[in-house]
Amino acid sequence: MTQLKDIEWTQFGNTPIHISVLWGDRDTGPYGMYLKMPGGFHVGEHGHSNDYYAITVQGQWEHTRAGKKEVLPVGSYVMQPGAEFHDDACVGPKDCILLVVQNGKGDVLLPQ
Repeated sequence: MTQLKDIEWTQFGNTPIHISVLWGDRDTGPYGMYLKMPGGFHVGEHGHSNDYYAITVQGQWEHTRAGKKEVLPVGSYVMQPGAEFHDDACVGPKDCILLVVQNGKGDVLLPQ
């Protein structure tokens, strides 16, 4: 058992995003992780090879999919299909924390 305040975070690449893998292996999947974005951060358009399932744990997560932008407060759920480009942001001053689960490997696809 681990309280949220005691989670150990690892910086994700060369970004201000931090992750904490809770179970499984992100490189091969399946896995579950917390993803933390700083308040005011905009990710930009990207995709993933596999579907993911996410729940807002903290903050105001903004998710844009198929041209529809929605702010998702704590408790909100998203199923993001794999290979579909989308955009994310953490709106407001408070960091966003998402619980993300994938049945396959975790990766990031960028538009060409």
